[in-house]
Amino acid sequence: RLKMASGADSVVAGLSGRTLMGAGVVGMGALMFGNPIMRLMTPFVGVAFPTFATFKAIETKDRKVAEDMLMYWVAYGFLSAGEIFADRILSILPHYYTAKVLLLVWLQHPKTRGSRVVYDKFIKPLLKKHSKTIESHFHNAAAGALDGVNKIGERAEDVAAKAIVELRQHGGKALEKAQEDIIRRVVAQQLQAQASDSSQASGEEDTSKQKGW
Repeated sequence: RLKMASGADSVVAGLSGRTLMGAGVVGMGALMFGNPIMRLMTPFVGVAFPTFATFKAIETKDRKVAEDMLMYWVAYGFLSAGEIFADRILSILPHYYTAKVLLLVWLQHPKTRGSRVVYDKFIKPLLKKHSKTIESHFHNAAAGALDGVNKIGERAEDVAAKAIVELRQHGGKALEKAQEDIIRRVVAQQLQAQASDSSQASGEEDTSKQKGW
């Protein structure tokens, strides 16, 4: 187990080291080319690599690395929640995505363990202090959502019941009317065909009379 744990540490540290070096190189490029390049790098550095590192930690059953990655995901969740409101404003700033990528690397790298720092100093005290309030809000939101779903279901049942009643009341009449329309069309077509045949026969009779005369 110690060998597996050390292997996970080495894998994560090696990959993180490469990520740090890559981020540094790309960061230098971003200083010259701007935000678009770093914006493309953000999903890889912030999501793809940590997902693989978390997978390695789970498979090797390395509790220490797994705990670090859990703290990273908590910190990343707070960062993402803040970006919902501030991303449009912050993205206007020059080198915003460069700073974001470097922050993500700092959060997840085994040598800096920034996510642990953020978790222990900011997130953990904040959640502990307001945990009851947050749970209450979540409970109220879940109850409200469930109540809304139930109301929608009740309305759907009422609409379906009314539709069935109307179908029973007016469906038979509508069917009879449709049948009458079809019969009328068929009769009209037959009469038209008979009239056409009689007209043709009459024309042929006149022609024969003229030939005989």
